Amino acid sequence: MSNNVFYFTDDGQFGDASGLVFIEVNSWESSELEMIDDTPPWDRKAFAQDMAEFVRLGRPEDYWTNDYHVTPKYQLLTDDLL
Repeated sequence: MSNNVFYFTDDGQFGDASGLVFIEVNSWESSELEMIDDTPPWDRKAFAQDMAEFVRLGRPEDYWTNDYHVTPKYQLLTDDLL
């Protein structure tokens, strides 16, 4: 562990915090949080960042189909938002 910043959780987990992101989800709908939960762990961070941008922009109807730097595979996860 070369980083000097670590995270610690209530369940005892800890580790190197490099690359860690914090996203406020108070304004997210339960379906949006469920989609994050359904996303594979290796894609979850990027998809959560895309979802945060979607919510920040006011949930534009064309977000998941337009060029917002969203990975195409997320289109399948977000069809129910359209």
